[in-house]
Amino acid sequence: MAWPERPETERLFGDSVPSVPVLTSHSNLAPPAGFAGGGFLDENTLDETVWQTLKRDVLTIGRNLRSVLIPVNWDFQNHQAALHNWDLWGPLIFMLGLAITLSIGEQKPSDVFALVFAEVALGAIVLTVNVILLGGNIVFFQSLCLIGYCLFPIVISAIICTIIKLSVSRIPVQRFL
Repeated sequence: MAWPERPETERLFGDSVPSVPVLTSHSNLAPPAGFAGGGFLDENTLDETVWQTLKRDVLTIGRNLRSVLIPVNWDFQNHQAALHNWDLWGPLIFMLGLAITLSIGEQKPSDVFALVFAEVALGAIVLTVNVILLGGNIVFFQSLCLIGYCLFPIVISAIICTIIKLSVSRIPVQRFL
């Protein structure tokens, strides 16, 4: 059975084809609640340069890291706005940093590397289920973002411990040379 010869939009929507609203810089539309002062007004990022994208992502990582390290209200309309503006670049960087740091000097570094990713994913699942059972509203990626940013102090301490361990183990070897 063949479809009748009609354009796809006419076949799906009939005579009333929906239009997509365009938010321009001259528009009088207010930003959504929770986005004021966050720099998220222009969500159309397809035509921005790579450097602008990297700058925006680094600023987002810095803002989220600041929110985790110093948990006070940082220009958000409500307390939920920080949680709803989740990203996965910062948690990916911190998980990779922790996995690489813990893998240094191990017999099976690939097992340690995989274990870090598995533990963070399991922690995000447990956090998501716990919040949902307690009546909260959270999705898996929000909890993964939260746990990922909370890894930052652990990454710093792992790097410090690795440097101290390597320097302490090299001192006796340097005395005999």
